[in-house]
Amino acid sequence: MTDWTEHWDGFAVSGYEYAAFPPGHRVLDLGFGRGIELRQLSLKGCHPVGVESNRERAKEAAALGMRVVVAAAEQLPFQTRAFDGVLSKVMLPYTDEERVLAEIGRVLRLGGECELVTVGLGYYLAYLFVARRPGRKRYAIRTIVNTWCYRATGKWPLTRTVYQSMPWLRRSFTRHGLQVIRHTRTRRYLGMPVFIYLRLRKL
Repeated sequence: MTDWTEHWDGFAVSGYEYAAFPPGHRVLDLGFGRGIELRQLSLKGCHPVGVESNRERAKEAAALGMRVVVAAAEQLPFQTRAFDGVLSKVMLPYTDEERVLAEIGRVLRLGGECELVTVGLGYYLAYLFVARRPGRKRYAIRTIVNTWCYRATGKWPLTRTVYQSMPWLRRSFTRHGLQVIRHTRTRRYLGMPVFIYLRLRKL
């Protein structure tokens, strides 16, 4: 029997348009993964640039003709207000959240928008209480404890993974001139968000 956490059926938004930017826009894709959104952005007439810390993945994308840069999301090698849009799809949990949001706010032009998709506490509670593999339960506990420590001290004692919450995100958005213009509501687990879908605008 398949572990339902492999697919997250009913929690992710089906058919969600991650690459929702107008033609001609310069769009930065943070942690572009397999490059799906980079290709979609190009087909829409945008001018996408992918950022990836994994050199091999970046090399593979570049070989396919994609414009990519090897860099950390916490320290982007771009000028201030260089982009019309930013896409961050489930990348934030594996970074220094505050520094990444500061960089997103910096590289976006005034009025530019960011499509931000991340995970909340419900994601790890599902791993803890539903997943059958012991390793996933341990991973969930480490991430939950790690997030509390990160919130209190700014450091990761156990792992580089943290979950996001709307109160903390909103505080960071305010600090970095970002405003939520759309919050797509999703199904929760034990009352906590599994996925968080946000559209932001640079003020």
